[in-house]
Formats: sequence, C-alpha cells, structure tokens
Amino acid sequence: MPRGVPIHADLLDHPDVKQLAEVAQKVCDVFERMNDLSKIEFLQQLEELLPLVYHLAHRIPDPYDWPDDDDDENEKQERVLEWPTAMSERDAIDLSMDVHDRVVAKLGWHSLVHFVYDPVSTEKRDAIPADLGLLLADVYVDLKKGCILYGRSPGEDRAQALWDWRFNLGLGWGRNVAEALLPIHSIIHQHYDEDEEVFNP
Repeated sequence: MPRGVPIHADLLDHPDVKQLAEVAQKVCDVFERMNDLSKIEFLQQLEELLPLVYHLAHRIPDPYDWPDDDDDENEKQERVLEWPTAMSERDAIDLSMDVHDRVVAKLGWHSLVHFVYDPVSTEKRDAIPADLGLLLADVYVDLKKGCILYGRSPGEDRAQALWDWRFNLGLGWGRNVAEALLPIHSIIHQHYDEDEEVFNP
C-alpha cells in the first residue's frame, strides 16, 4: 500500500500479528537451514509449519485506516504513492531461483508433481505438471519479504508486511502453500519407508 494511508498502529503489535511473524520466520529458517537438514527432516518441518502460517494469516487484521469513499478526489491524488519494499525485484528473482535450485537438489525427482489448477471447476479437471521447488521458493520469498519489513521499526514498513501477507494469502503464497501441502504429505506418508529410512517411487 502507498505511504500516507493512515495506519491502525495498535494492530501492528497485536498478539495474532506477532505470532504470525514468528511462525513466518520459522518457515524461512527451515529454508535457510535446508542444506543442514535431511530430506525427510526438511519435509516434516514444512508439513508442520506451513499449515500453521496459513492458518495464522487468516487472523491478521487490515492494518490500514481507509478513508471514506466520498473523500475529496484531489485529496486522494495528493497522497504520496510510495510503497515500502523489502528488496528489489531483481534480488527477489535471484533469491527465488537460488531457493528453487536448492529445493530441487534436496527433493530430487519428488520435486516434479501434478495438481489440478482448479479442483472445483466442472470443466478443467486435467492434471497438470508442477514444480514443487518453484511453489516452495515462491512461498519462501513472499514470507521473507514480510519478515524483513516486519523486522523494521513499527510504522509503515510493518503495516506493509501485514498487508502483503493478507493480500497474497488468496492468490500468492497462500495458494502455493495449499498446493504444496498435498505432495509434501504424499512424499512423507506414501513414499517414505520409515523403517528403512528410504524414499520409494
């Protein structure tokens, strides 16, 4: 959201907000420690944390105090249109590519999965190939951006973090979490032999 929109400052340190920020950071930590985790440890930690961060994001309040629709149009146009950012677009792309490559290296052929784009549609029911590494990398980058913004001093940056987490729940990182959970569940519970400690096809 642009700078200049009034903020509900009391919401920035709300317990639900703090809990989401803490869990989002834990998810990011899993990705950042990925090279030190075994494949099964990596997947099990994601299976535990991703549903939690998804759940908590639904409880986040809107941090902005939106003006009435009948405000003077000239006053609206005078507001400074400047969005707080956590990183440049180039840095976000580079980070996503790096995390993607490391996830694919960790998961091997299990990073190639299938899903139905719209499971509710009566027309589009064909399974399409998907890259689990890409889904997870996008989740990481979206959550990481929020963590960076939230970690700054309370104010517009922190409000932007909340807005981004809320807004991207529907079609951004939240959808990716929902799509990634089923293959993660399948790899752990259908393709991992706990006794032999090996993954099967």
